[in-house]
Amino acid sequence: MLPKLENSNNIAAIEEEIQILKNLLNTATQNMIPSDKFHLIDELSTLSANHKFDKLTDLITSLSNEDLDIISRYFSVLPLLINITEDVDLAYQVNLQNNIDQDYLGKISTQMNIISKSENAKEILENLNVVPVLTAHPTQVQRKSMLDLTNKIHHLLRKDRDCKEGSINKRKWNDNLHRLIELIMETDMIREKKLKVKNEIRNVTDYYNTSLIPAITSLTAQYRKQAAKHGIDVSTATPITMGMWIGGDRDGNPFV
Repeated sequence: MLPKLENSNNIAAIEEEIQILKNLLNTATQNMIPSDKFHLIDELSTLSANHKFDKLTDLITSLSNEDLDIISRYFSVLPLLINITEDVDLAYQVNLQNNIDQDYLGKISTQMNIISKSENAKEILENLNVVPVLTAHPTQVQRKSMLDLTNKIHHLLRKDRDCKEGSINKRKWNDNLHRLIELIMETDMIREKKLKVKNEIRNVTDYYNTSLIPAITSLTAQYRKQAAKHGIDVSTATPITMGMWIGGDRDGNPFV
């Protein structure tokens, strides 16, 4: 069975990058909280891991609003950084396997080889149409400033993965990551004002410009190119058609 790249993560590389990001996050947080309070982050983590929820509640209750604001921000940013690292690894693995011409589950050329053997291959390929539907739950729309920062961190991590040893200045690379993480820690993750449909539209537009349009254009071109290698003309096929449900997710939330 062909490997599923999502299940074949480079654990060592991911853990190394997570540790780098966590160290930078710790440094950024230490600059925002009194030195005698930073240890509370480790204490809260330990209590949670050991399921000592009564003590966890007591400790949280004892915190000032100022300390709680920074500590809660820390625990919100950390999983975000971990998710970025895992996304970078998947993107790296896809790029690597494509470059060395290795098969994996879902690869266009591999699937095209299978479909081309069917008697009705042309009909299948001409009518295949996947419709990803974009929606934005009103309570989950990230601010564009946060999206921009996470994209920049993704780019820096990806640059380090793709470049050969010595081709980038590690000190500058580390400083840039540190700067971005500091900005994330100082940037509001949610809006204080009520969300509007235009907030959802603005975010989706950003996704289109930064990833969806380039990715769909590339995929469609590869789809037609791989079919042509098997003598199948699908020059008018549209394997992907974007769907939209922005503004349709009104669920009685009073803050929308």
